[in-house]
Formats: sequence, C-alpha cells, structure tokens
Amino acid sequence: MLHFFRLFLASLLGLLLVSCTRSITVSGEMPSPLVARLPLSIGLIFEPGFSTHIHSQVDDGPSNSGAWEVSLGESQYELFVTVTESMFQRVARVDTFDCRFEDSDEGQVSLRPDGCLKIKLVEYAIGPPSFVGGDSYAVSLTYEIGLIDAKGNLIDAWPEVVGYSKSEGNLFNAEDTINKLTVEALRDVGGHLALDWRKRERVSAWLDASALRSEAKPIM
Repeated sequence: MLHFFRLFLASLLGLLLVSCTRSITVSGEMPSPLVARLPLSIGLIFEPGFSTHIHSQVDDGPSNSGAWEVSLGESQYELFVTVTESMFQRVARVDTFDCRFEDSDEGQVSLRPDGCLKIKLVEYAIGPPSFVGGDSYAVSLTYEIGLIDAKGNLIDAWPEVVGYSKSEGNLFNAEDTINKLTVEALRDVGGHLALDWRKRERVSAWLDASALRSEAKPIM
C-alpha cells in the first residue's frame, strides 16, 4: 500500500509539472571573444522588441513537458553587444534601420559608423526529449545578420547564423537545463560571429576596400 501511495504521489507531481507553464529568464555569462579588434566603428540595429523578446512554446508530444515561456531578450542583446565590442573599436546602438545618418547641426556630435550590423532573431526552439530522443533536451537559435554601409547599401546578408546545444535533463530540472542550453547556444552564435564573419567574401572585400582587413585569429 505504501509503495502504491508513493507511486501515486510521483505520478501526481509529474502531472502537475507538465500541466503548468514553465517560465525562464535566461541568465548566464557572455564572455568576450579573444580576437583581434578591427579599427572600425559599427552601429548595431536590432529589430523592434529584440531586447525584451519572450519565446512561447507548447510541447504536446509524448514527453508532454508542458508550455514554455523563455525571456530571451536581455541575454541575446548582451551577447551581441559583448561580442561586437570585442570585434570593433567603437560600437553603439542606432535606431536608423537603413544606417543612413543626416548631417548634424554645427556643434553637435553624431555617431557616423563605418557600417552597421542589422540583427534579427529568426528562430528560437526548444527540442524536448520526445523530439531529441532519450532524456535529452536541445536548444537552437537562428539569427539573420546583415552588413550595411554608412550610405544604407546592403553589403552582405548572412541569413542563418545558428547556435545549438544539447544535454540530458528531466522534468524536475528542465528549467535549469533549458537555461544552460540557451546560454551555450548563444555563445555558439557569438563564436560564429567573432570568427567566421570576416571570412565571408563580401565582408572581406568591404574590409579590403577600407584597407582595414584583419585576420580573425584567437589571441593566445
């Protein structure tokens, strides 16, 4: 009878866990990549709501891990600011979506970047055990990053900058697992931006034209 009662309580607790919404505010360190800094000024253009983005998802598969609400905005904003400040001499957020800057009035100071990075979150997805397999969870992030010159011309469009992470977990620590995986996926995106961006053909040509090209090699 005691054994049956314990099984009943465990089952009831499991039902309660999967029937409620799991809310997570993503938090974790976003380290600065150790790369050679380019002598460039860059403006960051984020899509509206980027720094306050909340992802909602419902798992109605066999694992039935319930509904998720993941506050991703602050951490993804921190990631791109941290990484770009390591890559460029000067970085600032700008609100002009075409990266054009009008002449400022005499005596006023205006940021005139060499170019802008236009950053958009394309997809954030949680892979529950029913999708990933076994007791594992996975998180994937996809961003679109465009390079725009100071006149508003699109130099390069990088449509899929992907970060991914996978780890074992269970219903009782799923929130911690998803937070950890999201942070790792964000760091993965940051690594691609810091090390792979300058290898893209049009980006490289733009840097050459400005006589500012620099190899993206980690500093040991």
